[in-house]
Amino acid sequence: MKTLMALIRKLSSGFSLEIYIDKFAESGRRLFTRAYEEARSRDHNQLAPEHILLSITKIERPLFDKIMQSLNLDTEAVLDALEARLARNDYPGKGIKMSESVKTLLSNALRHARRKGRRAIESTDLFIALFKDEGSFPVDLLKRLGVERNRVVRLIDKLT
Repeated sequence: MKTLMALIRKLSSGFSLEIYIDKFAESGRRLFTRAYEEARSRDHNQLAPEHILLSITKIERPLFDKIMQSLNLDTEAVLDALEARLARNDYPGKGIKMSESVKTLLSNALRHARRKGRRAIESTDLFIALFKDEGSFPVDLLKRLGVERNRVVRLIDKLT
């Protein structure tokens, strides 16, 4: 928990994320921390939804594979497109801030957790929240592959 608190404070930059410190279940904490590590290892200066999606592909791989298979998508094609996006390095610089889309994602994840009767954000809440923001890269990626975001949300919700 101490590490997540330090991470959230570091990412805050004008946005009070401290309300989220005690709102992560272990799976959500692990996923969010991994996303930060992915951004940092690539020298990106923003934590973006792409980093969270990448962390899902690594930490929740069986679920990710099942979702992609259920959507009739080639998992490797999705991963290649995600890696290509991250390789573009739209976020150069030192130090990491949280993008506006990740702030929205956290709010959506917490809202989803509460609708499910939970007080803490789990990894599946973050996965669903990736597809709540119509302007996010994950939504755009799957849309280009012929899948609408509402279908993804329903499927993740059904399988988790």
